[in-house]
Amino acid sequence: MSDLRVTLLGDPADLDLAGPEVAARRGATLALQLVRAGAAPREDALSWDAATATITGAAGVWRRLPWPAGTRAFDLPAPSAHAALVAGPEALAGPIGERLRERGLPVAVRERADLDAIAAASVVCLPVAEGAPPPAEAMAVMAAGRLLVTGRCDPAFGLQPGIDCFMEPSEDGAAQRVEAALRWPEAFEVPRALARVAAERQRAEAVLHRLAVDAALGVGP
Repeated sequence: MSDLRVTLLGDPADLDLAGPEVAARRGATLALQLVRAGAAPREDALSWDAATATITGAAGVWRRLPWPAGTRAFDLPAPSAHAALVAGPEALAGPIGERLRERGLPVAVRERADLDAIAAASVVCLPVAEGAPPPAEAMAVMAAGRLLVTGRCDPAFGLQPGIDCFMEPSEDGAAQRVEAALRWPEAFEVPRALARVAAERQRAEAVLHRLAVDAALGVGP
């Protein structure tokens, strides 16, 4: 089955986060589109929704898994300074960013994390509502060797809080975790290293190949 191919479609910034080195392939077995809220899905591709971590086709949900770790994320150099990125809906990200600013810590607050923003940070906080799946950028953050702080995700898709990431259920908890990682970065070297190991299992090429095998064997969609 070495000739199996997947074409991954989507916004260029999202393909940087979650795509393989070559996203579009001729003679693809399967076409997937990375979509976010409000985006119109294509009729000729399955929709891979960022918010719900689901792949959906005409017959309904086919698979549930988060966006993978894109190839470019693994190649990001180490950050040049200790700084935080807080990315997510304003209602979730804003209060955390404000707490960090009050403590005099370097922080950027954005609605969405792209690869350039991740590259500039040593700690990335991606708050989500309790019970939501991991945010779409989570695997790219881990692949880049940045410390991931997020909310209490369910399902966690194999993420191990306290080992390869941190899941904080409150704004105060998230801000305290980010502050600790900025002030004492050496204490978080092991979680960063283990995050890269975990991300390898979610590398885009490997994930897309597994999906192509399933499709070729008739296991959906």
